[in-house]
Amino acid sequence: MVDDIQDNLSDDYLTDARVKDAVGKIVRKIHRMSNYELFKVEDTFDTVDSQSDYDLSSLITNLDGQKIIRIRPPSSTYREVGYLDYSTFYQTWPTWLGTTTGDPINWTWVAAQTIRFNPIPNAVMTYTVYYWKTITETDNTTSDDTEIDIPDKYRDVVIDGASYRCARMINDVENAGIYKNDYEEGLQELIGDLFPQGAGLKPDPRIY
Repeated sequence: MVDDIQDNLSDDYLTDARVKDAVGKIVRKIHRMSNYELFKVEDTFDTVDSQSDYDLSSLITNLDGQKIIRIRPPSSTYREVGYLDYSTFYQTWPTWLGTTTGDPINWTWVAAQTIRFNPIPNAVMTYTVYYWKTITETDNTTSDDTEIDIPDKYRDVVIDGASYRCARMINDVENAGIYKNDYEEGLQELIGDLFPQGAGLKPDPRIY
């Protein structure tokens, strides 16, 4: 990414450190623009007949379990599985002893990465999990090793934004205007695609 930006704007002033700083500022700006400062991601896992608890850290790659916001069954004909905090989960069914099976209606946390369904699934079904994923930046030793946890299709948004900032550093007015326009257009698309909208998507309050 740093190499791409330096190719866009050839100037000795734009050292690796300055370009990486510009990239970091664009990432942080994108981060701040979300109400929850997080991205929405989705993945799937399979239930097991008569198993109530699921350690999602072992079932979903790179999942931060505390940031799950939604669990949906494999078909629109099934109701969405609603989240309940631990105490409400048991208050709702005060006589539930862990023996009722069927299509899950609710889920709760029972450990850092483990959820529990009620009723207990009575079949193998593929559930879709929606969760938030924070932006992370890893700055390694070479100029092309700055990695940002944003989907590849939006890589150009970060490059355009950083190129805009770098063009301003070197007073390249023409390129600053070009990259600013490209960045702002791409940013609107990114926000529309990745930042969830509507009351139906709510994170677990324990992440705050």
